[in-house]
Amino acid sequence: MKHMIGGMLIAGTFAFSVSCSTPPAYPSTLNRYHNVKFNPKGGNLSGIRNIGLRDTALSLGARAGLAWRAAEINTLVARNERHLDLIYNFNSLLLDHNVLPPVLIEGRQTLDQASDDVIRVADRAYTIQAQARFVTMAPTWRDYLKMHFKDPDMPDSSLMPRNEVEKNVWDRYLDEGWQAGVTQGDVIFAENLGRLKRDYEGMVRYHTLLAQNMVSLPFVAQVNLGVTGGDSEMAVNDRILRITTLPRLNTASNEWNALVTADERQFTPDNH
Repeated sequence: MKHMIGGMLIAGTFAFSVSCSTPPAYPSTLNRYHNVKFNPKGGNLSGIRNIGLRDTALSLGARAGLAWRAAEINTLVARNERHLDLIYNFNSLLLDHNVLPPVLIEGRQTLDQASDDVIRVADRAYTIQAQARFVTMAPTWRDYLKMHFKDPDMPDSSLMPRNEVEKNVWDRYLDEGWQAGVTQGDVIFAENLGRLKRDYEGMVRYHTLLAQNMVSLPFVAQVNLGVTGGDSEMAVNDRILRITTLPRLNTASNEWNALVTADERQFTPDNH
């Protein structure tokens, strides 16, 4: 628990540093798409041609910016690998038979107004966001935070600028698309980090409520097949496992082992 609690502070700082670090573009990235051959002499630019250049440059710039920003974020994330391994240890949360626990979402001081003269208030409300399931391997933070975007290929030559007038249009919208792509990279990372924190905290919350008998364990049925196979392959102690009953919240408060207290908040990254 010490690693978990202490690490949450690191996670908050890490998220802030990633979201706030947007270095200038490097020549090998954006400039690659700016450096296109064209006729230095001026020329006319029709409306349809202008739209085509604009859309191509915007799309190319956005995809290039996203790929570049993703690579930058991956580098920053890699520098925090050791801390993230300690903070988000999904393997320690696995249930028997390699069952990944459900994700429980908690709401505090919830209000539900049915009409002008009726309001429903709850100190806490719990929802099973994602149910328990078998996994062959526990997830890791890498499954959530690693970003996979490749640099786009250059478009067809017919969609590239052919003269100085078109080059000016191209450069303008290429830069605009690039900035949009960089911003999109930050948004995607923030969403991925949010999902990681939600799922991990939700599984920790499940274990907390399980210890208080406020939620049940999944029931796993097992069918033993013994030795199976044939002449070319054989399985010893072959068996089939199946989740026959999923975890359920226990609303019978008289069966709870203890009431939920504010101490539960120490498990969650947001509160540290």
